[in-house]
Parts: sequence; structure tokens; C-alpha cells
Amino acid sequence: MKKLILLIVLLLTIKMSDAQVWLNNLQKNKSTKELNFYDYQKAFNEYWKPYHVKRAYCYVDGKKVKAAGWKQFKRREWDMEGQIDK
Repeated sequence: MKKLILLIVLLLTIKMSDAQVWLNNLQKNKSTKELNFYDYQKAFNEYWKPYHVKRAYCYVDGKKVKAAGWKQFKRREWDMEGQIDK
């Protein structure tokens, strides 16, 4: 019984956590299938704009911290940009 409760709590915690907060900036009036590369790029850039990220690091409260997920998205962005029709 304890294992079942622990499993339920764990699943609820995972469901409620949102690892990529910038996805909340995506347009709400489009379905997932209608979103394109530029929609994702715009949402990402709008989220990170106030942080002034330089080489995957930004300053928060005067401390230099790693911008989690920034570098991974930029790699994917670079890769995908070459594959789309402009």
C-alpha cells in the first residue's frame, strides 16, 4: 500500500512539474500540429530575452548562473534551421 501511495505521489509530482517553462509562451490559438519552427523560436527567445543570456550563462540577482536548456535549444535551432524551406 505504501508503494502504491508513493507511486501516485511521484506521478502527480512529475505531471505538475514543467521542465520547459518557455513553452507557455507558445500561441494558444494554434493546435500543436499548426505550430511551426518560427513559433517555437519566438516563444523561446521571448522567454530568455529579459535574462540577457551570453554563451549559456546569465546573471540572476548578481550571480552568474547557467541558463538551463538554453544551449540544447540553440543546438536544435541551428540544426533545424538548415532543414526548413524559407
